[in-house]
Amino acid sequence: MIEESFQNLLEINSLFLKIHDLELASKAELKRISAIESAESQKMAALEAKKDQLKAIHLKEKELEISKIVDLINRHKTQLNLITTQKELDSLTHEIENNSKILIKLEAEYFQNLEHSEILHLEIKDFESFLEGIKITKKEIEAEVNEKTTTGKKEIENFQKRVDALIDTCDKSVKSIFSDFVYKKKITDPIAFINNKNCSRCKINLDAATIQSVEHKKSIEICPNCNRILLTA
Repeated sequence: MIEESFQNLLEINSLFLKIHDLELASKAELKRISAIESAESQKMAALEAKKDQLKAIHLKEKELEISKIVDLINRHKTQLNLITTQKELDSLTHEIENNSKILIKLEAEYFQNLEHSEILHLEIKDFESFLEGIKITKKEIEAEVNEKTTTGKKEIENFQKRVDALIDTCDKSVKSIFSDFVYKKKITDPIAFINNKNCSRCKINLDAATIQSVEHKKSIEICPNCNRILLTA
C-alpha cells in the first residue's frame, strides 16, 4: 500500500503541474481580453478629450466676431463720404485702421482654429474607426478565449478526477494530508521533493532517517516545517 501510494503521489504531482499550467494559460487568455479592454478604454478617453478640444475652439463665435467687425468697418467707410471736417475724417480713419488691425488678428486666429479644427475632425474620425475595429476584434478574441478556457476547464476537471481517484487508493495518512491541505486550506502543492537533503519547498534541512525512509519507500513522511508530503524524484 505504501509503495503504491508513492507511485500515486508521483502521478498526482505530475497532474498538479499540468493543472497549474492550464490555470496559468487560462489567466493569460483572460489577460488578452483585459488588454484590449484597456486599449479600448484609453482610446475612448482620448476620443472624448479630442471632442472637448473641438468644442473649445468656438469657430461660430469667432465667425460672428469677424462679421461684426467687417460690418463696423463697412459702416465707417460709408460714413467717410458724409464727413465735413478734417477732425472727423481723422478720427474715423483712425477707427477704421484700428478695427482693420483687430480684423486681421481675428482672421488669423480663425484660420488657425479652423486648421486645428480640421485636424481634430480627422483625429476623431480615426479614433472612431479604431474603436469600431476594436469592437470586432474584441468579440473575436472573447470567442477564442472562451473556447480555450472552456477546453482548459474541462481538462482541469478531468485531471482533478484522476487526482481524486488516485488519492482514494492511497494510504490513510496521505488521504488525511490531502484533506487538510487541498480540500480545506485550498493549497494546491501539498507535495515536496527531497533535494540535496533539503525540502524543495521550504528549503529546511531534513534528517537522515526521514530521507532514508522516503528513499526506501518505508513510510509516508512529511516535512517537519511546511507539512508537505516528501518524495524523491
